[in-house]
Amino acid sequence: MLCIIGILFGYTIRLYLVHINVILWSLLRLSKIFHSIQIFLRIFAAETAQYDTMALLKFRFAPPKKRSVESRQKSKELGITGEQMAARYLEDQGYVILDRNYRKGHKEVDIIALDHGTLVVIEVKTRSDEKFLPAEHAVNHQKRLNIIRVTNNYVRRYHRTEPIRFDIIAIVGNGMDAEIRHSKNAFHVMCF
Repeated sequence: MLCIIGILFGYTIRLYLVHINVILWSLLRLSKIFHSIQIFLRIFAAETAQYDTMALLKFRFAPPKKRSVESRQKSKELGITGEQMAARYLEDQGYVILDRNYRKGHKEVDIIALDHGTLVVIEVKTRSDEKFLPAEHAVNHQKRLNIIRVTNNYVRRYHRTEPIRFDIIAIVGNGMDAEIRHSKNAFHVMCF
């Protein structure tokens, strides 16, 4: 008797799981439909306000433009220069640079340093100007997760036991008159 109840109970749970899966799939489909409706309403609003509807469509659905080789090379050189400036700045502040451009797979941490017994992991963001948003905002959630994963690999590989701090250095401008902003404890990790 208990065996039959157990089988029926297991069957019932499986049915509930199937229903939950169907509901989740339906919600996903609805969110795609709502997204399409939202786009339609934006286009309708653009038409009624006499904005350029085609420009709105091109902006929304056009694939990103490919950057030229020169543009990518210039951006890479700017980043390298910024990392060198950040390393010099940190050394002037008394930091001991342990590693630069430490990689784990495709992920990378720009600078790993020691500051009075604290292992400091530093992400450097260099911009020639800040037309759109501050350089610090380029370190989004996904980038932070990547930094944490690489740091975890570094700590395990080199058996580091110091407390860990995550900083961001933003460098805006070119040459010697560039502005350097150092954000200590830019983000936190609850458990490492």
